[in-house]
Order: sequence, then structure tokens, then C-alpha cells
Amino acid sequence: REPGTLLLEHADLNPKFHKAGIGSQMVKEIMEVAPDILVPNLLWNSSTGHQIYLSGEGAALIKSCLRNGIISEQNIAAY
Repeated sequence: REPGTLLLEHADLNPKFHKAGIGSQMVKEIMEVAPDILVPNLLWNSSTGHQIYLSGEGAALIKSCLRNGIISEQNIAAY
């Protein structure tokens, strides 16, 4: 596969486990296997015509992963 051709389209976490670090650990594990994976751009939404976009919880997770160095700007899909 070519670098940057994988896009994380869906991840689901039971709401009772939000804020427990499980989502961040899940992203860490994904990055170990596919460090060049892309995640949806934070600006994508249904009104921008994108079929894949982050929920509020997903956006919070991606922002946290960016802040904590789990992912980098290079992992954010281009707009």
C-alpha cells in the first residue's frame, strides 16, 4: 500500500468508557501498526460534502491525541 492511503473511518467506544484513556490507547495501538494512517480532517462535516467525519467525541479524541503526541499533523487527512 502507498503511505497515506489508509483512513480511519470508524471507531466506537462505549460511552461509559469515555475519558478513561481507552480511546487514546486504541489510537496508540493503531499508530504502532500503521504509523502513516490518516484520520478525518477536523473541518470535515456533512455540510462540507464529506461522507466521513468526526463526531464531537471523535474530534475531542483526535485533538487530545494531537496534544499528547500520539498522532501528528501529518496524520490529519487533507481538507
